[in-house]
Amino acid sequence: GGFESSLENSQTSNSDWTVTASTPDSGAIFSDGGWAIQAGTRGFWFQSFAGTLGDERDVDLAQTVAAGSAGDASLTFWAAREPNVAADSIIASLSVNGTVVDSIDLLTATFTDGLNFADGLGTQFSLSAPGVLATDSLTVSVEMLGGLDSGVNPQSLMIDSFDLNVVPEPASIALAGLEIGRASCRERV
Repeated sequence: GGFESSLENSQTSNSDWTVTASTPDSGAIFSDGGWAIQAGTRGFWFQSFAGTLGDERDVDLAQTVAAGSAGDASLTFWAAREPNVAADSIIASLSVNGTVVDSIDLLTATFTDGLNFADGLGTQFSLSAPGVLATDSLTVSVEMLGGLDSGVNPQSLMIDSFDLNVVPEPASIALAGLEIGRASCRERV
């Protein structure tokens, strides 16, 4: 989902999202600015330029949830990147039980539409984790390492509208169908 529960223009999520930052003026906030929102009333704004000039900033936005059912996990989210973002990396990842299964570097990824969400555009990205178990923990993370003021504006990255689903495996569905069929055959006897 989005970040509607968050306190505007802060790092307070008021939800299961956590923000871990290297400094209090780390350069990332839940924002109500139109440039940071793909849908809803809040988005997350990585501001590599914020803070003390010359100081690098590290920020990790993450949420961990139980898979709940066995199958293939699929994550979609929206991002917009302005041209002068400076950081060592900004990695979006999907992990299973603490191990990264799929990731994308949002500094080098191809963006198809828009510099920010204010123009009503952005780019949707997808990550996947096949074969998760119902007892697995899934972690969604977007981490900026070494964020730095490039000295040239615009220089932000915005993310919003996360959607994580676990689609049951076809084999599990087929086995459930067999069990139902077998049970109905027993009833007829």
